Amino acid sequence: MKIYNHLFYHCYELALRVKNERDHPLLYALGITGFCIILHLLVVVTICEKLFGLNISEFIFGLPKYTIAIFLFGVLLFYYKYVNDHKKLYNNYKFNVLRPRKTSRTLFVVLSYFFGSIALSVLVIELLR
Repeated sequence: MKIYNHLFYHCYELALRVKNERDHPLLYALGITGFCIILHLLVVVTICEKLFGLNISEFIFGLPKYTIAIFLFGVLLFYYKYVNDHKKLYNNYKFNVLRPRKTSRTLFVVLSYFFGSIALSVLVIELLR
């Protein structure tokens, strides 16, 4: 979860700096983090199906897509809101670990996670086709 905590911190920092998302930075950070988690789960499911012959996608894609999205969003909201308090996590990264002073660095980290997740998904799907 450390990689997702790092992504969450940078998304939260970016949301605080962008005027559109300043009122709800938690929701912005959860949306970006959730999308990257979904792409990584897609990669894991694809690898399990192609290499091990497991048939996971029939179960997952047989469910309504909204059910999966609401469940994942609920788990992430519970994790960052209650288990790993998002303000404590933000302050820990801000004062102890990282000190990004420019919006461009934060934006670069978020975009690199985002496009890296997409590239990994496409690469695995094309290689295991």
